[in-house]
Amino acid sequence: MVLEGEMRLEHAGHHTKHLKPFEQDSFSGDWTTTSFGKVRDFNLMLAAGCTGQLTAVTVQQGASLLTEAAASDIDRCTGITAAFYCVDGLLSITMSDQHSYELSAGDLLLLTAEGKTDALPISLSNNSSAAVHLIRVDIKYPINNSCS
Repeated sequence: MVLEGEMRLEHAGHHTKHLKPFEQDSFSGDWTTTSFGKVRDFNLMLAAGCTGQLTAVTVQQGASLLTEAAASDIDRCTGITAAFYCVDGLLSITMSDQHSYELSAGDLLLLTAEGKTDALPISLSNNSSAAVHLIRVDIKYPINNSCS
């Protein structure tokens, strides 16, 4: 996912994609890929069998958003990870109204649960003087694959 700048990705024998800030492309690491442009980006690389998703989130000045870390199903996966990468600004993340963390630009918060878990409510609060951008990452680890 591009954070700053623009780039073009050419995947030989597959496709070409032009990316602007907060746009992304998914592709296999064994493809022959060439990139053009100068960017700052955020990458998610997974072992075979794991699934993941990147989502760009903007929290406006003075606003709060409610979200949740997904529940895991022991019949389909052995664990989940939710991560939050603060692109810019300052953000407060509170889980289940109990644990609170302050993230500033460049900070990454990882929340990992193994086995069956219920959905975890998460509040994102921006008390700063400008909008804050963050990248939300969700990863699921399948049964019979450690994804390491």
